[in-house]
Amino acid sequence: MQELDCASCNSPTLKPPRLVGGVWYALCVTCLFETEIELLDGGAGSGAGYRIKGVAGLSAQQEGDLRRPVADI
Repeated sequence: MQELDCASCNSPTLKPPRLVGGVWYALCVTCLFETEIELLDGGAGSGAGYRIKGVAGLSAQQEGDLRRPVADI
């Protein structure tokens, strides 16, 4: 797989892309943001290239989780 940089933090630490609801995403292991990507010339198994589309938007569930209080450990 080609190396892609995160659309949020520019780190080259994206996990392999995965298809979710018809859209390709790659998780950044540095900042934990999802980067939306576009498949170029073929399918994921054909050694196709990828192009960064941008930072994926947060779902309503993720936004709610950000406002939830954190328990003291």
